[in-house]
Amino acid sequence: GSAFAFRSYDVQQSPLHRFWGTLFGLSSVITAMFLGIILGTVASSNLQYHQGEFVEVFVLTWIQPFPLAVGIWTITLFAMLASIYLIHETTIPDLKELFRRRAQWAIAASGLMAIVVFLLSRHEAPDIRQGLSQHWSGGVVLSLALLGMLASVVGLWTNRYHLARASAMGYVTAIVWGWGLSH
Repeated sequence: GSAFAFRSYDVQQSPLHRFWGTLFGLSSVITAMFLGIILGTVASSNLQYHQGEFVEVFVLTWIQPFPLAVGIWTITLFAMLASIYLIHETTIPDLKELFRRRAQWAIAASGLMAIVVFLLSRHEAPDIRQGLSQHWSGGVVLSLALLGMLASVVGLWTNRYHLARASAMGYVTAIVWGWGLSH
C-alpha cells in the first residue's frame, strides 16, 4: 500500500517513480502467489505435523507442484479481475483497449491453469478432486465457473464490459464455493 501511495504522489519523471511502481507490482504478484501456495498446500493436506528436517517440514511442503500451480492460477485470476475492473475505471479509449487485451490474456491463462490444477489434484489433492468430480454440488460449481469464464470472454470480445465484470465475479465466486463445497 505504501508503494502505491508513494508512486501516486511522486513526480512522474523521477527515478523513484519507476522504483515504487516496480515494488508495487512485485508485491502484488508475490502476495497473490503466496495466497495460492497457502491454499494449495492446505487443500492438498500436505502440512506435516511430525518431526523432521527443517527443509523437509518448512520448505518442501510448500513448493510441491500442486501448491505452486494454485499460486500461479491465483495470479492469473487476480490479473483477470484487476484488468476487467480497470476497464470500468477509465474513460480513455486506448487504455480501455489495453485493459481489455490484458483481461483476455489473463482469462486464457486462468483457464489453462484451472485445467493444470484440476489434473494435478488427482494425485496431490484427491479429496478436493473427489468432492468436485463425484458430488452433484461439485458439478454445479464447475459448470458455473465454466459459464462465468465463457461469459466473461464473450463480454470482453463484444465490448460488453458489465457482462464481463459480473461474469468474472461469478467465475471466481464459483471457484471459491467449489473449494469450500469439495470439503
